Amino acid sequence: RATVIQAELLARLPEEELGGYQEYALEYSSAIIRQLYLLVSSPFMKQRLASMDYLSRIIRGNKKCCTLILRTFPRSLIYKSVETEILQNCNPQDWRDFFKKLPKEINTPEEQWNKECRLELETRLKEAVEEFEDSLE
Repeated sequence: RATVIQAELLARLPEEELGGYQEYALEYSSAIIRQLYLLVSSPFMKQRLASMDYLSRIIRGNKKCCTLILRTFPRSLIYKSVETEILQNCNPQDWRDFFKKLPKEINTPEEQWNKECRLELETRLKEAVEEFEDSLE
């Protein structure tokens, strides 16, 4: 529920206030990484959809947020899924479309994206969240 509430708050936030929230999320919080973790790891479809919605809204018009998320996934996976230039425009719908493709298997000579890859990403995201939270203690 918390993710749904946060996504809804982001949707209602005036444009002039969104930038400050995005900067806070990038610099002082693990919210973006945590939502990426929930997006790839949650067994619950409602949570994955809520995380997708949150992430699509938090990146709206913010190149730093887009870059962080682009750096999270293998470059070849991004190229396979959608043109990077589109994602760099930070359009929420383009990002939703990309996130919807994450559960799909890709098995080509150029790219392997399967259960093992998602598990590796999940592990690294979890470690990043834990590292951030440990630094606060």
